[in-house]
Amino acid sequence: MKKPSQSAAEERPRRSFDDRPPGAPMWVKAGAVVVGVVLLVALAVALLSGGDHGPGRHLGESAPGTVVAAGAAWM
Repeated sequence: MKKPSQSAAEERPRRSFDDRPPGAPMWVKAGAVVVGVVLLVALAVALLSGGDHGPGRHLGESAPGTVVAAGAAWM
């Protein structure tokens, strides 16, 4: 009786750890983690802080919906 044929994965030789391409340097991985944490904290602060957000926040004491001319703030 014939022996069943092996699958293609079993016929290939296994790669050793020395054959792998080098991974990302540690400073790249650490930088990505730091950037991710900063973005998550910024998102959490923006969502949880509440308050009046948007460009109208920087107009000063003018009534909501009024347009202030660019030079009017200095007069």
